[in-house]
Amino acid sequence: MMNSRYVERASIASLRARMKVLFARIPTVTTYPIGLNTKISAMSGKESEERTLNKVIANGNLVRDPEVKQAGNTKTARFSIACKRNFKDKDGNYGADFVNCVAFGKTADFLEKYFHKGSPIMVEGRINTGSYTNKDGQKVYTTDVAVEKVEFNGKAENAKNENSEGFLNLPDNASDELPIFG
Repeated sequence: MMNSRYVERASIASLRARMKVLFARIPTVTTYPIGLNTKISAMSGKESEERTLNKVIANGNLVRDPEVKQAGNTKTARFSIACKRNFKDKDGNYGADFVNCVAFGKTADFLEKYFHKGSPIMVEGRINTGSYTNKDGQKVYTTDVAVEKVEFNGKAENAKNENSEGFLNLPDNASDELPIFG
């Protein structure tokens, strides 16, 4: 007869091993374009709302300092994140995807204060597409992530405001203005 604790520990260990394999396959930039397009309910015969999910999570390092502008009462921060790919190219090198992002209001203030070129960052938001006409009269299409949530992500060797243990030195009242706790 087997010891039940041994069986329990073995199944937990195998579950952890399987989870590691699954999580290793998750890409750095994850997009969830899920659409539930149920038009008519079989029970009521009524038309239901069309629901979709537009959610992006990008994890990487800032390519350059956030470009912050004030337009009226709204502050806007534009920045790009370099996200390392999880696979190698034919030369054996990891590539990167460059994700353009835009943040507004308090999130833009937060980015301006605490993030700079090279800072590790994780953003959560939604994909926004748009277009404009450039100086040559050509229509240019854009795709940005409209940032809703920003998080510190790890330690960068060149991060400013860090103490010797790798943590950012934030003022005591910083939680009042941090958009990640909302």
